Amino acid sequence: MTAPPSLERRLFDFLERADADHFEALALDVFAYQYAHNAPYRAFCDRRSLTPERVKEWQHIPAVVTAAFKAADLTCRPKQPSAYFLTSGTTQGNDRRGRHLMASLPLYRAAILPNAQRHLFPDLAELPDGRLQILSLTPSPPLRPHSSLIHMIDVIIQQWGTASSGYFGAAEGLDANALAWALACAADEGWPVALLGTTAAFLLFFDHCAGQGLTFALPEGSRIMDTGGNKRSDGRRQPSDDREAFLHACEHYLDVPAPSAVNEYGMTELSSQFYDDVRTGAKAVPHWVRVRVIDPASGEDAPAGKAGLLRIYDLANLHSVMAIQTDDIGVRSPMQSDAGSDRFQLLGRAAGAEPRGCSFDPSAATLILQ
Repeated sequence: MTAPPSLERRLFDFLERADADHFEALALDVFAYQYAHNAPYRAFCDRRSLTPERVKEWQHIPAVVTAAFKAADLTCRPKQPSAYFLTSGTTQGNDRRGRHLMASLPLYRAAILPNAQRHLFPDLAELPDGRLQILSLTPSPPLRPHSSLIHMIDVIIQQWGTASSGYFGAAEGLDANALAWALACAADEGWPVALLGTTAAFLLFFDHCAGQGLTFALPEGSRIMDTGGNKRSDGRRQPSDDREAFLHACEHYLDVPAPSAVNEYGMTELSSQFYDDVRTGAKAVPHWVRVRVIDPASGEDAPAGKAGLLRIYDLANLHSVMAIQTDDIGVRSPMQSDAGSDRFQLLGRAAGAEPRGCSFDPSAATLILQ
């Protein structure tokens, strides 16, 4: 019930060295492996008469909707998960959470690091010992052992964080006073920091700063990664549902310029993430992923410039399902290659789609004031 070692090795090599010509061959081999070993997915494909013998192009690999992760364990190794990650609680409650079984945390890590380095830490050679103080506005991994976001942040901290890195979220909420103290120390000492967390947690902290009259002059080289959108824990949008307003707040309260604040888009059902390309404002697609924008009426690719549903093909999802149909709406960027979408604009959620996201974590919506 394991992938052929050669296939996993090829994936590791492909993540390290981009070669667009190899994507389709790898995608078809991953599909054949998943069809053979992932029983619920095989049944899904059989109902559509889409088998490895009939599928000859990566675009025709059957994609499952994200809700399918609530209905079945979509894994090639049902008895061998290294870990599992749960989607955040939704308006339907925690009992309706999807589950992504991870059979290879090393492969997951291999997908996280090069992408994060490119978009968040491109200047590692200029940093002392190649490390930076990283402050996370989330709970620590022991408090959220099944959060894919927090696992991702922990991988980043372990790889590039200094010993003074840490977490400022607790089960009860965000410890705003402790975070403010850490930021004041960083400003006094003159060392740049990286702040990682949900958009909602940043907005909550900015509200705290406004109420307390706090601003911080973080040293040059400081940077921000936010994710999840400006949602409250009840699913409603924040009044500041505006990227420009968020970037202005980063500059006003932290003295972090807009080009150093990068938004991340990811989901529990995927192994890869998408970060803002600060030159274009669009989400950059790593070379081991393809993104299609699907016209929901036709099921085919939407014309350039037209919005549609994002369908993602993530090779790093080796042991689950590579092809994922989301309820997220996007549009293809004008910067486009024939192999797939190199960049896309994320526009929001489809009408009637279930609200979801890491901003539903109560710890992102509550302040701890001590």
